[in-house]
Amino acid sequence: MKRMAFFNRRLVVVFMLGSLLMLGACGFRMRGQAALNLDSIYLTTPENSALGFEMRRYLRANGVKVRDTEKAAHAILDILNEKREEAVLSFTPSGTASEIELRYQLQIRVRSPAGEELVAPRQLDVRRELLITAGLVLPQESERAALYRDMQSDAVAQIVRQLEFVQVPSRTSRKP
Repeated sequence: MKRMAFFNRRLVVVFMLGSLLMLGACGFRMRGQAALNLDSIYLTTPENSALGFEMRRYLRANGVKVRDTEKAAHAILDILNEKREEAVLSFTPSGTASEIELRYQLQIRVRSPAGEELVAPRQLDVRRELLITAGLVLPQESERAALYRDMQSDAVAQIVRQLEFVQVPSRTSRKP
């Protein structure tokens, strides 16, 4: 019996090592800190907005200083548009919605304090599907809110990935 337990333990260890090797071979890597070329940034979102709070927290965690004025920053992140939408995907035989699609859309632009466009305006679009069950209104509202928070976090991660490619002009070329 002890011999069987030893064999099973070995089999598990070999399986786990094989899985790790396969993950490494396919290019998988854990998401770490973003490699941002920015020392500081100014955000045009209010500090008390959910998006502004999460952006500031994410940027600070990646070593970027979030400035209070445009002139003190190396780059300015403009949130040109933020929109939440819902669309019905399917109906029940009685005609009520049974599945909806939630959309969270942001339009962003990154510019230098001198007005030079570092990232042209671009649209970020995050979507999720929500199944509707008759009679479960309160749980579905909390699920909808959780999905929107998750979509906002995904949008913040997309923005930070966009910021990884920003090349900031040298500060010496700016006029005082």
